[in-house]
Amino acid sequence: FRWDGVTTEPPSLVDRSERGERHASFRFDATVPQTSLYRLILHGVCQFHGMRSVSSTKELKTSGCADQNSKVRVLRVYGKCLGCDWKLKEYVVKNET
Repeated sequence: FRWDGVTTEPPSLVDRSERGERHASFRFDATVPQTSLYRLILHGVCQFHGMRSVSSTKELKTSGCADQNSKVRVLRVYGKCLGCDWKLKEYVVKNET
């Protein structure tokens, strides 16, 4: 998967193996309407895997002028990933009956 055009930078990932937890931070451009869909999908994937996700807006200061500040939507994911070996498609196909 390529993050170009979806996030402002590649996600930062931290694997806390000693506790079995994973932490990730995704930054989406708040001025691009399509990123709302990606955030919504990511929240759903997190819920499916039993992880927590929280979105917030952060203002980034750019060189000097306040008018040039840009906003990003930061989505933080954390917790233990339940069923990470599962794939949503396999789950849906298995439970179609």
